[in-house]
Amino acid sequence: MAALIFTMLEGVHITGQQAMAALDSKSVTESLLAEYNVPLMERYHLFLLDGGDGKGQFSLTSLTQSAKARMEENLTEEAMLSKRIYDMFPTKLTSGEITGYQLVSDQQGEVFYQLVTDYMKHNLTREAADSIYQKIKDASDAKDQAGDLDTKRDDAMTRLEEASGDRDQKAEHAGGMEDPKKATKDADTVGDTGKQKEAENPITYVKDWKNTGILKLIEADTSAMSDAKLDLSGTLSKRNRNQGTQSIQKKDDWYGRILFQEYLMKYFSSYANAKEEVCLRYELEYLIEGKATDKENLSGIATKLLAIREAANFVYLQTDTAKKSEAFTLATLIAGVSANPLLIKALQEGILAAWAFAESVSDVRTIFAGKRIPLIKTAKDWSMDVKGLVADQKFEEAREDARGLSYEDYLRVLLYLGSRNKQCMRAMDLIEQNLRQYTEEKQLCMDHMLTGLSAAYQFQAEPMFLSFVTVGNLKVSTYQWSEQASVSYFSEGYE
Repeated sequence: MAALIFTMLEGVHITGQQAMAALDSKSVTESLLAEYNVPLMERYHLFLLDGGDGKGQFSLTSLTQSAKARMEENLTEEAMLSKRIYDMFPTKLTSGEITGYQLVSDQQGEVFYQLVTDYMKHNLTREAADSIYQKIKDASDAKDQAGDLDTKRDDAMTRLEEASGDRDQKAEHAGGMEDPKKATKDADTVGDTGKQKEAENPITYVKDWKNTGILKLIEADTSAMSDAKLDLSGTLSKRNRNQGTQSIQKKDDWYGRILFQEYLMKYFSSYANAKEEVCLRYELEYLIEGKATDKENLSGIATKLLAIREAANFVYLQTDTAKKSEAFTLATLIAGVSANPLLIKALQEGILAAWAFAESVSDVRTIFAGKRIPLIKTAKDWSMDVKGLVADQKFEEAREDARGLSYEDYLRVLLYLGSRNKQCMRAMDLIEQNLRQYTEEKQLCMDHMLTGLSAAYQFQAEPMFLSFVTVGNLKVSTYQWSEQASVSYFSEGYE
């Protein structure tokens, strides 16, 4: 009976010790995450544990030593709080190590992306995200609907040159020569003096306008722009990075993308909202373009904004009967009333594309001035007259609409349509460089930052009650077992 009772007590004893060890393993491992990098949290609201050694090298030695020290401290405190008899039979830690970890830069920034979206779920409702998404979707749909406008313009000019070549051949056979660059005119082109007026072909101007350079074309004040430059050679996105040992499942849906880009909009500066103590003042532009200087990034954004506006304006022109009629009349003047209807139709499309481009230059100028332009215009929003377009066009600001989209709204469109992996890596470029330059974290490396880890601990304890009785040939000198714990900064826990 004594053997039975003491054996049962021994079972309770060792089960209790194992339960306490399991609890200690979880709490000690979780306590490591409490040592998150403070500047990262304060500036970017990212909870990350630095796995660096303070000298720019990745090492988990200090974390392992910290975990073991805390575990031994816990075991000591538990022994002191227990009855004196437990001091004679303590639970000891024989080893402890970190068995796995995940870095925020892993999987081309996928971990960073999910950490950000996990945080933003508590800051942006699905309804608000849906409103943003619908505007982006409208812009994307307009771009798809418009098609390649350069191709439309080139096709129109190719057909016109072919038709002019045919007329040349006919003129030679007839014994005369017609200048292919002069369009055939009808009675409507005759002025008050009775002389024919030459029809201007706006399609021919577009290439010259493009060659001007976008910032010059919109007459942006380049002297007032930031001249900041970032050395990209040593940035996170360019160098060989440390890799974690645990992966995360990729997630990609519209809601997550909106959450991610709203985080970027909140924590990074732009041309419209420049901040202090940053390496590049136009950070959102860098996330999209990835160039070394603010001016290069801004120029790239202006070009992309022009493309968005051009597509949206072309889509609108297709719905405006009066403007299509103007383009058709001009196409007929350029091609000649006796021209092939297919040529006139191609010219009409090319003219509409050129008209959309000209209107878009004025739109971008307005957007850069801090004003709003609606995605799809109406007749009252339209500014340009196709008959007034000239080679050395001076582009004035387009008509603004308070209900339209701002510069930052158009940045949202570009962020969504861009590569999120590239944006993740470039965002970490900026975080790393900004903290190195403007905080005490001179050796900070984003590929040293842990989002989660797993640890294993080995324990040993001596039997308590079995030392008082003899149970057959059973002899137990020590108990040995292991406990594991996995923790992370993700709200749903570590996977």
